[in-house]
Amino acid sequence: MFSALLPFFLSVLAIFRPGSRFLIYPSGIHMAYTERPNELSFRWTSSFPLWDSTFLVRQSYCPGTPDDPEWLDVQVEWVWSYDIASRTWEVVYTAILQDIYPECEYEYFIGAGVIWTPIRKFKVKTPYSPSSPSEADLLSPASFLIVGDLGVGTTGEATRESLFRFQATGEWDALLHLGDIAYNLEDFEPYLDLVYFQELEPLTSIFPYMVIPGNHELRHNYTKYKADFRMPDNAASQGSSLFYSFNLGRAHIVAISSDHFYEWPEAERLTHWNWLVEDLEAANRNREIAPWLIVLMHRPLYCGVDYTLPLDYEEGPNRDCSYRTEPLKLQLEELFYASGVDVILDAHNHNYQRLMPIYHNSTVPSAYDDQHTHKAPQAPLYILEGSAGNDEGNDVLTPTPQAWMSYQSRSYGFGTMKVFNTSHFYWEHYDSESEELLDYVWVVKETPRYVSRQ
Repeated sequence: MFSALLPFFLSVLAIFRPGSRFLIYPSGIHMAYTERPNELSFRWTSSFPLWDSTFLVRQSYCPGTPDDPEWLDVQVEWVWSYDIASRTWEVVYTAILQDIYPECEYEYFIGAGVIWTPIRKFKVKTPYSPSSPSEADLLSPASFLIVGDLGVGTTGEATRESLFRFQATGEWDALLHLGDIAYNLEDFEPYLDLVYFQELEPLTSIFPYMVIPGNHELRHNYTKYKADFRMPDNAASQGSSLFYSFNLGRAHIVAISSDHFYEWPEAERLTHWNWLVEDLEAANRNREIAPWLIVLMHRPLYCGVDYTLPLDYEEGPNRDCSYRTEPLKLQLEELFYASGVDVILDAHNHNYQRLMPIYHNSTVPSAYDDQHTHKAPQAPLYILEGSAGNDEGNDVLTPTPQAWMSYQSRSYGFGTMKVFNTSHFYWEHYDSESEELLDYVWVVKETPRYVSRQ
């Protein structure tokens, strides 16, 4: 009994720790897709268990329903979570909402006793099962906001404010975060992630927030990352949220943990690898439904090397675009190429780089290429979107861009991605402070590119 209550007493003592932020209300609410259609997960935290935690939701508008529908009480589960870096406990809550439909609007609030959040409203579409897509699923474009390496405070403020404004237009389906979250979850002052989630909550509490882990989440086997997020589950990931996939519109999105392909326990690496191979094979069997195959990862396979400086494979400014790309190329490049992956989105380097279609470190000509168009590309297109706003400042650009470099920018920024239909993909990159469009590219598909691995 005492051991079960120990986290509670330690949390109470945390009130008296210098600089502590003691929470007696639900904080850091963020929404995400689950592994099932028409379903959303919500996760939030507090410093100790809130008595009789409650999640109430109803349809504020839905065709054919009453004008004043009843509030539904959704089951809430909670667990204690201990953060090793800050030596503090918190309580993590999860609620799963079912029967969510894109034509309906919803409103909800969370609380316990006299402590309640404001009512929040949302209207989203959720991923579908490839075996039973609806006509609406396939006719609707898949539209995403994209960030990588986003931190707290002033370093990410311009990007956050731009994301709020873009999301308010209603044309986007979800925010995809390419790792290094809160910059960073693995080595921070107490409750840094709390500040991050509170700053982003106006967006993530009403808008799906889909994340993948980066190198700044991996400490203690991703303990904090696993506690904070509930991504779509599968038999191989076992609730870790480290790798998953989903279908939206005509796109199949695959999210992986790139650091698992470095020095990692072999059993875990193989689990990740086997799942990835099986997922890509399944995606190709469903290519008629979702012809666009898009991979999200944190570390890049390709990025710009500065040949005016020593390569310094182990250390130095070139290490992330030379030495550290090799394990990923050796393990993943052939798989991505043979599986017909169309676009690979990554981050890690703190700038923006859009590359040409590449295979074995060489540009692969498409049926037609210019600065902003690739028609019928024959290799994956690489886009590095790592400039959202970290606490180290953005990286300098290479003065010796390789032949496959199309565009690069050092300013804080973010991306947008639209898969319009079976044939057209559109990417944009914006400056966060001015919201000026800095770069864009169209990719036009004729038929899915797929080479058998047999």
